[in-house]
Amino acid sequence: MMQWILRSGQSRRPRWSILLGTEALLCLALTSCRRPSTKITFTQVPKTSLGGADTSGVISGRVTGPAEGSRILLYARSGGKWWIQPYGYIPYTVIAADGSWSNSSHLGTDYAAVLTKGDYDYQKMVPELPKVGGKILAVAITAASKNRFEPTRVDAATIHFGGYEWEVRSTISNNGGIDHQYLTKNVWLDSDGALHLRVSRVGTKAACAEIHTIRNLGYGTYRFTVQDVGKLDASASLGFFTWSDRSPDQNYREMDIHISRMGNPENKNGEYLIQPYYIPANVYRFEIPSGEITASFHWMPGSAVFTTAEGSNPHAKPVSTWTFTAGIPASSGENTYINFCEFPFAKVGLRQEAEVVIENFQFWP
Repeated sequence: MMQWILRSGQSRRPRWSILLGTEALLCLALTSCRRPSTKITFTQVPKTSLGGADTSGVISGRVTGPAEGSRILLYARSGGKWWIQPYGYIPYTVIAADGSWSNSSHLGTDYAAVLTKGDYDYQKMVPELPKVGGKILAVAITAASKNRFEPTRVDAATIHFGGYEWEVRSTISNNGGIDHQYLTKNVWLDSDGALHLRVSRVGTKAACAEIHTIRNLGYGTYRFTVQDVGKLDASASLGFFTWSDRSPDQNYREMDIHISRMGNPENKNGEYLIQPYYIPANVYRFEIPSGEITASFHWMPGSAVFTTAEGSNPHAKPVSTWTFTAGIPASSGENTYINFCEFPFAKVGLRQEAEVVIENFQFWP
């Protein structure tokens, strides 16, 4: 503006240009003349929690100021790191016409909203939030509310099985890139103390069953005795595994025993697995016979020995044994899970509801 007023060779300004310059200076001093800044505010924040895949709440807010073509990235802080919400494969939260936005989030100690434009190259987990600049238009961080809003999960149900307390999943969880619903009514103990898990139908979708130990068990022998799985639907999947939400650098400390034909009746129905699964040496498949079986793994620093035998006698001749000595996770804070669900990539889903019975679980350090 000043360069346009002070033209070359001009000894003095016309009176109107002086007035224009004065008005421009006055305008700059007034907020109403400035380009409005873009801001993010929170209107609802979930409760404080150490975090985890089993807890969730609602987070909402509003964007004010120029935000055309922009989107919100939500983060929850857990374990000293920021995790994108609600899932890494569903990273963006849509902003409504009035500037409001809302989504679910796993719980954390703090929450953040980042306003981005264009094809911002986000990461699922970051140690620090991005700074404003370039494709980052605004960043807002808030400490989690301790009193104002309840999380959207129901009170956790627990069962006592195999000498341990287990929590029953009641929240949606992702499996292979597909969200599955979990129902507490799909988990129960019979009069003999055996664990029943069911995959039921809710409309056209499967509702699954899952439990996990409340405490960490660590190194030792994990043994699961299961009734006949020979007639299990090819699209059903039963899994026994270890898992820690806070150890992505250790592939979540996951080791698995899977009983599933993975949607194909011609596939073998047994699998031992060390993550990551895409390394061929980390997967061993075998055939499980009909009738009662006992599946187990013995976890030690640097090795894991997997065994499956017929019947409930742990000393029976095994039908399959496999030892992994590479990529074995170290024990630290993981829990033990039992999951029964529909295999996520089956070409044909479950034809009817399915049920399995786990007669017993045993652990020896």
